[in-house]
Amino acid sequence: MTRSRATRFKLCVTHGIDLSKLSHAEKDDLILSLLPLVGRLEAALARIAELEKRLATFERPPKNPDNSSLPPSPEARSSRRRQAAAPEPPRRRPRAGAEP
Repeated sequence: MTRSRATRFKLCVTHGIDLSKLSHAEKDDLILSLLPLVGRLEAALARIAELEKRLATFERPPKNPDNSSLPPSPEARSSRRRQAAAPEPPRRRPRAGAEP
C-alpha cells in the first residue's frame, strides 16, 4: 500500500467512509488495499487459536492442600489419617523351643 493510499484509508476510517462519494476506481483501490490486511488477520487468528490451545495445556488445576501452601481442612486431615493408617498384619508369636 502506498503512503498516500494508506493515509487516505486511515483518514477515511477515522472520519467514516461515505461510499456513495467514492468513484468506482477509488472503491477498487480501497478493496485492494484491504485484501492484504484480511490475509494478515486470518493468519493472526490462526496463531491466536494455536497459542490458546498450547496455553490450555499449561493451565493449572484448582489449588488444594496437595499443590499449594494452603493447610488442609480438619475434615481432610482426619480422612488422610484414616487412609494412611492401614491395618498391620497380626504379629506371630515365636514357637516354643524356637530360637530367635
